[in-house]
Amino acid sequence: MQLSDEYSQVINIVKVLCMFGVIYIHASAVPYVDCSPAMLYYQQFITRVLTSFAVPGFFMCSGFLYFLNFNGLESYKVKSISRLKSLVVPYLFWGAFNLLITWFIQDVLDFAHLFGAGNMKLIRDFTFVDFINSFWGVRDGAPFLSTMWFLRDLIVCMVITPQLYLLLKGKYGKVILGIILVLCLMRLSFFHIAVSSIFWFSLGAFIAIHHINVFAKINKCKKNIFAVGLVFTLMYSLVYTENSEMRPIFYSILQMVTIVVLFINILLLAMLLVGTKWGDRLAKLSLASYFIYLIHEPYMGYVLQLFIRLVKLVSPFSLFPAFISLIPIVFPIVIILVCLGIFKIMKKSFPKILSFVVGGKV
Repeated sequence: MQLSDEYSQVINIVKVLCMFGVIYIHASAVPYVDCSPAMLYYQQFITRVLTSFAVPGFFMCSGFLYFLNFNGLESYKVKSISRLKSLVVPYLFWGAFNLLITWFIQDVLDFAHLFGAGNMKLIRDFTFVDFINSFWGVRDGAPFLSTMWFLRDLIVCMVITPQLYLLLKGKYGKVILGIILVLCLMRLSFFHIAVSSIFWFSLGAFIAIHHINVFAKINKCKKNIFAVGLVFTLMYSLVYTENSEMRPIFYSILQMVTIVVLFINILLLAMLLVGTKWGDRLAKLSLASYFIYLIHEPYMGYVLQLFIRLVKLVSPFSLFPAFISLIPIVFPIVIILVCLGIFKIMKKSFPKILSFVVGGKV
Protein backbone atom coordinates (compact mmCIF):
# COMPACT_ATOMS: atom_id res chain seq x y z
CA MET A 1 0.00 0.00 0.00
CA GLN A 2 1.51 3.29 -1.14
CA LEU A 3 0.56 6.65 0.33
CA SER A 4 0.13 9.53 -2.07
CA ASP A 5 1.73 12.87 -1.26
CA GLU A 6 -1.71 14.14 -0.31
CA TYR A 7 -2.39 11.40 2.22
CA SER A 8 1.16 11.60 3.58
CA GLN A 9 0.42 15.23 4.37
CA VAL A 10 -2.86 14.17 5.97
CA ILE A 11 -0.96 11.84 8.33
CA ASN A 12 1.53 14.60 9.19
CA ILE A 13 -1.30 17.00 10.01
CA VAL A 14 -3.04 14.36 12.13
CA LYS A 15 0.15 13.66 14.10
CA VAL A 16 0.57 17.38 14.79
CA LEU A 17 -3.05 17.72 15.94
CA CYS A 18 -2.64 14.67 18.21
CA MET A 19 0.50 16.12 19.76
CA PHE A 20 -1.24 19.44 20.34
CA GLY A 21 -4.13 17.53 21.87
CA VAL A 22 -1.70 16.13 24.45
CA ILE A 23 -0.76 19.68 25.45
CA TYR A 24 -4.43 20.48 26.02
CA ILE A 25 -4.80 17.36 28.18
CA HIS A 26 -2.26 18.87 30.58
CA ALA A 27 -3.96 22.28 30.73
CA SER A 28 -6.67 21.42 33.24
CA ALA A 29 -6.93 23.70 36.28
CA VAL A 30 -9.03 21.12 38.17
CA PRO A 31 -6.15 19.71 40.29
CA TYR A 32 -5.29 23.18 41.60
CA VAL A 33 -8.64 24.89 42.30
CA ASP A 34 -12.03 24.10 43.79
CA CYS A 35 -14.41 23.95 40.84
CA SER A 36 -18.17 24.28 40.74
CA PRO A 37 -19.98 21.45 38.90
CA ALA A 38 -20.35 23.68 35.85
CA MET A 39 -16.67 24.65 35.86
CA LEU A 40 -15.65 21.02 36.38
CA TYR A 41 -17.72 19.94 33.37
CA TYR A 42 -16.26 22.76 31.26
CA GLN A 43 -12.65 21.96 32.20
CA GLN A 44 -13.09 18.23 31.63
CA PHE A 45 -14.94 18.76 28.35
CA ILE A 46 -11.99 20.66 26.87
CA THR A 47 -9.03 18.87 28.46
CA ARG A 48 -10.35 15.31 28.66
CA VAL A 49 -13.31 14.69 26.33
CA LEU A 50 -12.38 16.74 23.25
CA THR A 51 -8.77 15.58 23.52
CA SER A 52 -9.52 11.90 24.13
CA PHE A 53 -8.47 11.09 20.54
CA ALA A 54 -4.93 12.48 21.02
CA VAL A 55 -2.90 9.63 22.54
CA PRO A 56 -4.85 6.75 20.89
CA GLY A 57 -4.64 8.64 17.61
CA PHE A 58 -0.89 8.84 17.74
CA PHE A 59 -0.64 5.14 18.60
CA MET A 60 -2.82 4.37 15.57
CA CYS A 61 -0.69 6.57 13.30
CA SER A 62 2.46 4.90 14.64
CA GLY A 63 1.11 1.39 14.03
CA PHE A 64 -0.12 2.35 10.56
CA LEU A 65 3.15 3.94 9.50
CA TYR A 66 5.26 1.13 10.94
CA PHE A 67 3.46 -1.55 8.93
CA LEU A 68 3.03 0.53 5.79
CA ASN A 69 4.97 -1.32 3.06
CA PHE A 70 6.14 -3.85 5.67
CA ASN A 71 8.00 -6.78 4.09
CA GLY A 72 8.92 -9.00 7.01
CA LEU A 73 12.30 -9.31 8.71
CA GLU A 74 14.19 -6.87 6.50
CA SER A 75 11.60 -4.15 7.12
CA TYR A 76 11.72 -4.93 10.83
CA LYS A 77 15.49 -4.33 10.93
CA VAL A 78 15.31 -1.05 9.01
CA LYS A 79 12.33 0.34 10.88
CA SER A 80 13.63 -0.78 14.27
CA ILE A 81 16.93 1.06 13.73
CA SER A 82 14.97 4.17 12.71
CA ARG A 83 12.71 3.95 15.80
CA LEU A 84 15.70 3.31 18.07
CA LYS A 85 16.92 6.77 17.15
CA SER A 86 13.56 8.55 17.13
CA LEU A 87 12.07 6.92 20.26
CA VAL A 88 14.67 5.36 22.56
CA VAL A 89 17.26 8.16 22.40
CA PRO A 90 14.74 10.95 23.22
CA TYR A 91 13.15 8.73 25.87
CA LEU A 92 16.45 8.23 27.70
CA PHE A 93 17.67 11.80 27.23
CA TRP A 94 14.53 13.59 28.43
CA GLY A 95 14.09 11.16 31.31
CA ALA A 96 17.65 11.80 32.50
CA PHE A 97 17.36 15.55 31.85
CA ASN A 98 14.22 15.76 33.97
CA LEU A 99 15.92 13.90 36.84
CA LEU A 100 18.72 16.45 36.70
CA ILE A 101 16.34 19.42 36.64
CA THR A 102 14.29 17.96 39.50
CA TRP A 103 17.45 17.48 41.57
CA PHE A 104 18.36 21.12 40.84
CA ILE A 105 14.94 22.29 42.03
CA GLN A 106 15.02 20.10 45.14
CA ASP A 107 18.59 20.63 46.33
CA VAL A 108 19.94 23.81 44.77
CA LEU A 109 16.77 25.92 44.79
CA ASP A 110 15.19 24.09 47.74
CA PHE A 111 11.74 24.38 46.12
CA ALA A 112 10.62 20.78 46.54
CA HIS A 113 7.72 21.82 48.79
CA LEU A 114 6.39 24.22 46.13
CA PHE A 115 6.35 21.75 43.27
CA GLY A 116 5.08 18.71 45.11
CA ALA A 117 8.39 16.86 44.79
CA GLY A 118 8.41 16.35 48.55
CA ASN A 119 5.75 13.65 48.10
CA MET A 120 8.41 11.37 46.62
CA LYS A 121 11.90 10.36 47.63
CA LEU A 122 14.36 13.16 46.91
CA ILE A 123 16.67 12.59 43.96
CA ARG A 124 19.74 12.71 46.22
CA ASP A 125 18.31 9.73 48.13
CA PHE A 126 17.74 7.61 45.00
CA THR A 127 19.40 4.21 44.90
CA PHE A 128 20.62 2.61 41.68
CA VAL A 129 17.36 0.65 41.52
CA ASP A 130 15.36 3.88 41.96
CA PHE A 131 17.14 5.41 38.98
CA ILE A 132 16.40 2.34 36.84
CA ASN A 133 12.73 2.36 37.93
CA SER A 134 12.48 6.06 37.14
CA PHE A 135 12.75 5.11 33.46
CA TRP A 136 10.01 2.50 33.69
CA GLY A 137 7.36 2.81 36.39
CA VAL A 138 7.76 4.85 39.53
CA ARG A 139 4.77 7.24 39.45
CA ASP A 140 1.61 5.12 39.56
CA GLY A 141 3.04 2.94 36.84
CA ALA A 142 4.52 5.82 34.82
CA PRO A 143 8.19 6.82 34.49
CA PHE A 144 9.56 9.63 36.69
CA LEU A 145 8.82 11.99 33.82
CA SER A 146 5.24 10.76 33.69
CA THR A 147 4.46 11.96 30.15
CA MET A 148 7.09 9.53 28.87
CA TRP A 149 4.74 6.57 29.53
CA PHE A 150 3.52 7.08 25.99
CA LEU A 151 6.99 6.63 24.47
CA ARG A 152 7.70 3.70 26.80
CA ASP A 153 4.55 1.89 25.66
CA LEU A 154 5.28 2.74 22.03
CA ILE A 155 8.81 1.32 22.34
CA VAL A 156 7.33 -1.92 23.70
CA CYS A 157 4.90 -2.03 20.77
CA MET A 158 7.87 -1.71 18.41
CA VAL A 159 9.65 -4.58 20.14
CA ILE A 160 6.70 -6.95 19.67
CA THR A 161 5.95 -5.94 16.07
CA PRO A 162 7.10 -9.30 14.58
CA GLN A 163 4.57 -11.15 16.75
CA LEU A 164 1.85 -8.60 16.02
CA TYR A 165 2.54 -8.86 12.31
CA LEU A 166 2.17 -12.65 12.28
CA LEU A 167 -0.97 -12.55 14.43
CA LEU A 168 -2.74 -9.73 12.58
CA LYS A 169 -1.77 -10.81 9.08
CA GLY A 170 -3.16 -14.34 9.44
CA LYS A 171 -6.70 -15.52 8.72
CA TYR A 172 -7.63 -14.94 12.36
CA GLY A 173 -6.32 -11.37 12.41
CA LYS A 174 -9.74 -9.91 13.20
CA VAL A 175 -10.20 -12.39 16.04
CA ILE A 176 -6.82 -11.45 17.52
CA LEU A 177 -7.66 -7.76 17.26
CA GLY A 178 -11.02 -8.49 18.95
CA ILE A 179 -9.29 -10.32 21.80
CA ILE A 180 -6.93 -7.38 22.35
CA LEU A 181 -9.99 -5.09 22.32
CA VAL A 182 -11.69 -7.14 25.04
CA LEU A 183 -8.55 -7.03 27.18
CA CYS A 184 -8.42 -3.30 26.55
CA LEU A 185 -12.02 -2.85 27.72
CA MET A 186 -11.04 -4.73 30.89
CA ARG A 187 -8.39 -2.01 31.44
CA LEU A 188 -5.62 -4.54 31.91
CA SER A 189 -1.92 -3.79 31.98
CA PHE A 190 1.20 -5.94 32.18
CA PHE A 191 4.36 -4.62 33.82
CA HIS A 192 2.85 -1.12 33.60
CA ILE A 193 2.22 -1.45 29.83
CA ALA A 194 -1.46 -0.75 29.16
CA VAL A 195 -3.23 -3.16 26.81
CA SER A 196 -5.00 -0.09 25.42
CA SER A 197 -1.65 1.11 24.02
CA ILE A 198 -1.15 -2.22 22.25
CA PHE A 199 -4.74 -2.18 20.95
CA TRP A 200 -4.58 1.28 19.36
CA PHE A 201 -1.18 0.47 17.84
CA SER A 202 -2.54 -2.85 16.57
CA LEU A 203 -5.60 -1.17 15.07
CA GLY A 204 -3.39 1.11 12.99
CA ALA A 205 -1.19 -1.88 12.12
CA PHE A 206 -4.21 -3.95 11.01
CA ILE A 207 -5.34 -1.18 8.66
CA ALA A 208 -1.89 -1.02 7.03
CA ILE A 209 -1.32 -4.79 6.88
CA HIS A 210 -4.68 -5.41 5.19
CA HIS A 211 -4.45 -2.35 2.92
CA ILE A 212 -7.69 -0.80 4.18
CA ASN A 213 -8.18 2.57 2.49
CA VAL A 214 -9.67 4.55 5.36
CA PHE A 215 -9.39 7.78 3.39
CA ALA A 216 -11.74 6.51 0.69
CA LYS A 217 -14.17 5.22 3.30
CA ILE A 218 -14.20 8.59 5.07
CA ASN A 219 -14.78 10.40 1.77
CA LYS A 220 -17.89 8.28 1.13
CA CYS A 221 -19.64 9.35 4.33
CA LYS A 222 -18.00 12.68 5.15
CA LYS A 223 -21.33 14.56 5.17
CA ASN A 224 -22.36 12.92 8.44
CA ILE A 225 -19.03 12.50 10.20
CA PHE A 226 -18.95 15.81 12.07
CA ALA A 227 -22.57 15.41 13.22
CA VAL A 228 -21.88 11.90 14.55
CA GLY A 229 -18.75 13.21 16.26
CA LEU A 230 -20.77 15.93 18.00
CA VAL A 231 -23.37 13.44 19.25
CA PHE A 232 -20.83 11.01 20.71
CA THR A 233 -18.75 13.82 22.20
CA LEU A 234 -21.76 15.19 24.05
CA MET A 235 -22.81 11.72 25.23
CA TYR A 236 -19.33 10.95 26.52
CA SER A 237 -19.01 14.35 28.22
CA LEU A 238 -22.21 13.73 30.20
CA VAL A 239 -20.91 10.51 31.76
CA TYR A 240 -17.19 11.31 31.92
CA THR A 241 -15.52 10.53 35.22
CA GLU A 242 -11.93 10.15 36.41
CA ASN A 243 -13.04 7.72 39.12
CA SER A 244 -11.95 4.31 37.80
CA GLU A 245 -14.38 2.56 40.16
CA MET A 246 -17.34 4.25 38.44
CA ARG A 247 -16.59 2.99 34.93
CA PRO A 248 -18.88 0.09 33.99
CA ILE A 249 -18.43 -1.78 30.72
CA PHE A 250 -20.94 0.53 29.02
CA TYR A 251 -18.75 3.50 29.92
CA SER A 252 -15.64 1.80 28.48
CA ILE A 253 -17.43 0.96 25.23
CA LEU A 254 -18.76 4.51 24.86
CA GLN A 255 -15.28 5.86 25.53
CA MET A 256 -13.72 3.63 22.88
CA VAL A 257 -16.37 4.46 20.27
CA THR A 258 -16.02 8.19 21.00
CA ILE A 259 -12.26 8.00 20.57
CA VAL A 260 -12.65 6.30 17.18
CA VAL A 261 -15.33 8.76 16.04
CA LEU A 262 -13.27 11.77 17.15
CA PHE A 263 -10.17 10.40 15.42
CA ILE A 264 -12.16 9.95 12.20
CA ASN A 265 -13.25 13.59 12.57
CA ILE A 266 -9.60 14.62 12.94
CA LEU A 267 -8.72 12.61 9.83
CA LEU A 268 -11.49 14.34 7.87
CA LEU A 269 -10.39 17.74 9.16
CA ALA A 270 -6.82 17.00 8.05
CA MET A 271 -8.07 15.89 4.62
CA LEU A 272 -9.96 19.16 4.26
CA LEU A 273 -6.90 21.16 5.32
CA VAL A 274 -4.55 19.57 2.77
CA GLY A 275 -3.58 22.11 0.13
CA THR A 276 -4.62 25.09 2.26
CA LYS A 277 -2.30 27.58 3.94
CA TRP A 278 -3.13 26.24 7.41
CA GLY A 279 -2.70 22.67 6.25
CA ASP A 280 0.76 23.37 4.85
CA ARG A 281 1.77 25.13 8.08
CA LEU A 282 0.58 22.28 10.27
CA ALA A 283 2.26 19.62 8.13
CA LYS A 284 5.59 21.44 8.45
CA LEU A 285 5.29 21.35 12.26
CA SER A 286 5.58 17.56 12.48
CA LEU A 287 9.06 17.50 14.04
CA ALA A 288 8.44 20.69 16.02
CA SER A 289 5.30 19.22 17.57
CA TYR A 290 7.31 16.19 18.72
CA PHE A 291 9.81 18.54 20.37
CA ILE A 292 6.93 20.39 22.05
CA TYR A 293 5.60 17.10 23.42
CA LEU A 294 9.04 16.12 24.73
CA ILE A 295 9.81 19.44 26.43
CA HIS A 296 6.45 20.71 27.73
CA GLU A 297 6.28 18.71 30.96
CA PRO A 298 6.84 19.03 33.86
CA TYR A 299 7.47 22.73 33.23
CA MET A 300 3.98 23.37 31.90
CA GLY A 301 2.59 22.05 35.19
CA TYR A 302 4.98 24.22 37.22
CA VAL A 303 4.02 27.36 35.32
CA LEU A 304 0.31 26.53 35.56
CA GLN A 305 0.48 26.15 39.34
CA LEU A 306 2.42 29.40 39.74
CA PHE A 307 0.04 31.24 37.42
CA ILE A 308 -3.03 30.09 39.37
CA ARG A 309 -1.41 31.17 42.65
CA LEU A 310 -0.61 34.56 41.14
CA VAL A 311 -4.17 34.98 39.83
CA LYS A 312 -5.53 34.18 43.30
CA LEU A 313 -3.36 36.94 44.75
CA VAL A 314 -3.98 39.76 42.27
CA SER A 315 -7.42 39.19 40.72
CA PRO A 316 -10.70 40.23 42.34
CA PHE A 317 -12.60 37.24 43.71
CA SER A 318 -15.46 37.81 41.27
CA LEU A 319 -13.11 37.59 38.26
CA PHE A 320 -11.25 34.47 39.40
CA PRO A 321 -13.66 32.01 37.67
CA ALA A 322 -13.26 33.97 34.42
CA PHE A 323 -9.47 33.64 34.58
CA ILE A 324 -9.76 29.93 35.36
CA SER A 325 -12.14 29.38 32.44
CA LEU A 326 -9.57 30.86 30.05
CA ILE A 327 -6.77 28.52 31.17
CA PRO A 328 -7.70 25.38 29.15
CA ILE A 329 -8.07 27.47 25.98
CA VAL A 330 -5.34 30.11 26.16
CA PHE A 331 -2.66 28.44 28.28
CA PRO A 332 -1.92 25.55 25.85
CA ILE A 333 -1.58 28.04 22.98
CA VAL A 334 0.95 30.05 24.99
CA ILE A 335 2.91 26.89 25.86
CA ILE A 336 2.90 25.72 22.23
CA LEU A 337 4.12 29.12 20.99
CA VAL A 338 6.87 29.34 23.64
CA CYS A 339 8.08 25.80 22.92
CA LEU A 340 7.91 26.48 19.19
CA GLY A 341 10.07 29.56 19.75
CA ILE A 342 12.64 27.45 21.64
CA PHE A 343 12.57 24.92 18.80
CA LYS A 344 13.26 27.60 16.18
CA ILE A 345 16.12 29.08 18.23
CA MET A 346 17.70 25.67 18.69
CA LYS A 347 17.19 24.81 15.02
CA LYS A 348 19.04 27.96 14.03
CA SER A 349 21.77 27.99 16.67
CA PHE A 350 22.15 24.38 17.85
CA PRO A 351 20.84 22.11 15.07
CA LYS A 352 22.98 19.11 16.03
CA ILE A 353 21.82 19.21 19.65
CA LEU A 354 18.21 19.58 18.53
CA SER A 355 18.59 16.68 16.12
CA PHE A 356 19.91 14.51 18.94
CA VAL A 357 17.21 15.32 21.51
CA VAL A 358 14.35 14.71 19.06
CA GLY A 359 15.99 11.70 17.46
CA GLY A 360 15.79 12.98 13.91
CA LYS A 361 17.19 15.36 11.32
CA VAL A 362 16.09 18.99 11.55
